[in-house]
Amino acid sequence: MMQLVKKIVVIGPESTGKSTLCELLAQHYHTEWCSEFAREYLLSNGTDYTVDDLLVIAKGQLALEDEVTSAVVHSSSIPTPKQVFIDTDMYVMKVWSEYVFGA
Repeated sequence: MMQLVKKIVVIGPESTGKSTLCELLAQHYHTEWCSEFAREYLLSNGTDYTVDDLLVIAKGQLALEDEVTSAVVHSSSIPTPKQVFIDTDMYVMKVWSEYVFGA
């Protein structure tokens, strides 16, 4: 039987403590959390990004979420019901792209 994982997303403006909150919640509930791919991408590639970068960032975020979720599913040390905390999602990407590029 496939085990479900509840994904809990924390959203909000930049630099308001979402990552810290996700990390602390994950510690409290003995699970994992998924960081924001865009942050690392922009730190590595610079903050002068284009619309094309948004697709790379979106795919990277989804891949990272899949990786963390898979780790949670296969971990015997994480209690059930299994859950993962995520500090961004595609809704945030949509709002961000509309704000920055008007698209």
